[in-house]
Amino acid sequence: MRRVAVLAAVALLAVGGVLPAAGAAHAADLVTVQMPGPGHRTTWSTTVQNPASSTATVVLAVADVGGPASQLDDELQVSVRVDGATVIAETPLRRLTGGAPVPLGTVPAGGAKTVSGDVLLSSAAGNDYQGLSAQFTLRLSSVESQAPPPLADTGLTVIGVGVPLVLIALGVLLRLRRRKPSEQL
Repeated sequence: MRRVAVLAAVALLAVGGVLPAAGAAHAADLVTVQMPGPGHRTTWSTTVQNPASSTATVVLAVADVGGPASQLDDELQVSVRVDGATVIAETPLRRLTGGAPVPLGTVPAGGAKTVSGDVLLSSAAGNDYQGLSAQFTLRLSSVESQAPPPLADTGLTVIGVGVPLVLIALGVLLRLRRRKPSEQL
C-alpha cells in the first residue's frame, strides 16, 4: 500500500509540475580552424541547432588559440556569416579572443542556422609567418533568449500540490496504524 501511495504521489507531482522535467540541452559545436599561409584564405562551416522550445540566440566564442604563430597581431582576420548573410565583417581574431560570446542572431525553437566564415592571413604578414602554424577553436552554440516562465505560469495548481501531499499523509498514517503495539514503545 505504501509503495502505491508513494508512486501515485510521485506521478501526481510530475504531472502537476512540481518535479523538474528534463530540459533540452543547448546545441554547441566546436570548429577548429587552421591558420592559412600568408595571402591565403580558409573557409569553415557548421550548423547550429536549437533543441529548446523557445527562440534562442546563436553565439560565437573563441575557445582556444594555439600553435607557434598564435600571437598574431591584426594580420589574421575572421569573418562570419549566418545563412549566407555577413554578421561579422573581417575583423582581427585577437579582438574576438578572451571576450564575452558574440551574439550572431536568433534561431527559432527546433530550428537550425548555418554558420560559416573565412579566415584570412594577410599577405602583409610576409615571411615572418611562412611555415609557422596556428589553429583556433570556435564554440558556436544556441542560448535560450527567454527566461523560463515563473512558477505561477507553469500550470501548478492546488490539485497538483494538494493531492500528492494528501496521498503522502495518508500513506504515513496507514503505516503508523499498521504498526504492532510492540513497535510503538
